[in-house]
Amino acid sequence: MADKRRNRKNPPASTAGKVFLVVFTIFFVFSLGIYLNEEIFKLEFIPTSAELSAMLTGRNTTVTTADGEVSVHYIDVEQGDCELIVAGDTRVLIDTGEAIYSNRVINYISSLGIRRLDYVIASHPHEDHIGGMADVLDKFSIGKVIMPEIPEKILPMTKNFERMLDVISQKGITAEYSQTGTNIPLGNGAVLQILAPVHDDYADLNNFSIVCRLTHGEKSFLFTGDIERAAENDILNSGEYIRSNVLKVGHHGSTSSSTVAFIEAVSPEYAVICVGEDNSYGHPKQAVLDRLTEHGAKILTTMDSGNIVFVSDGEKFSIYSDNGEGNFRTEDAA
Repeated sequence: MADKRRNRKNPPASTAGKVFLVVFTIFFVFSLGIYLNEEIFKLEFIPTSAELSAMLTGRNTTVTTADGEVSVHYIDVEQGDCELIVAGDTRVLIDTGEAIYSNRVINYISSLGIRRLDYVIASHPHEDHIGGMADVLDKFSIGKVIMPEIPEKILPMTKNFERMLDVISQKGITAEYSQTGTNIPLGNGAVLQILAPVHDDYADLNNFSIVCRLTHGEKSFLFTGDIERAAENDILNSGEYIRSNVLKVGHHGSTSSSTVAFIEAVSPEYAVICVGEDNSYGHPKQAVLDRLTEHGAKILTTMDSGNIVFVSDGEKFSIYSDNGEGNFRTEDAA
């Protein structure tokens, strides 16, 4: 009897245990593949973790761009600026907000399935515009970085600005100073024109902000960084055509910017203000809101609307916002 007990075979592993092991292995390999692709390979046909999360939750966490369309995303980075242009296969990022929001920017861009940014524009080296730039440049494949040439005496060599320059050097990213009048062809017939800085002798760093205008068919967008009155006047005096359907309001709605003459020249249908709730500056200022409203602009703020997306087919807009909840809904559009 004892010998029979010794020769008895061990019971087979349970079917449930085997299934669990197989499922776990598949999940582990799949997750590892996504991680390696996001960190190393950056192949766009493989979904990102953010895309998978959106699919699993069933929420409308992204706004996609159809063939022939161009989308402009005003990414909510609280009291800072960050805009993303998607035009066919060309992607342009303008600013990143502060360093504490770099993961928010990275996750937003990744959720669109984007692994490469063809152009990154650092409008000017203030923390609320380029603080998170080093992390973003490190995360994605980068084509070219464009920044303004600023006199050394007012150039703020902050920790995050130095980190940005270090990443550019370490990754061998092409970087160049902006050239006013440059036209950058994008996808789907869109063109990005650099309009400013017009001069190289401003006393205030904000006035060195790169200003650029995106055109797509009959629709146009003006991105103004933090330009103030002096730079606005110089743009007006340059004779450049700046009328645009959508204005990214300068300097978060400060009264240092958005003069009546500048608003009249732009004549925007929509004014987007990138601003944080209960910010210590009191932005946007009521006087600026009144000026914009008096000139017929519908005002949208990231403070109230969260992430804001304009999709242009060249003739009309579709507008979406997520109220900071990550679930996009359609806004009224003209």
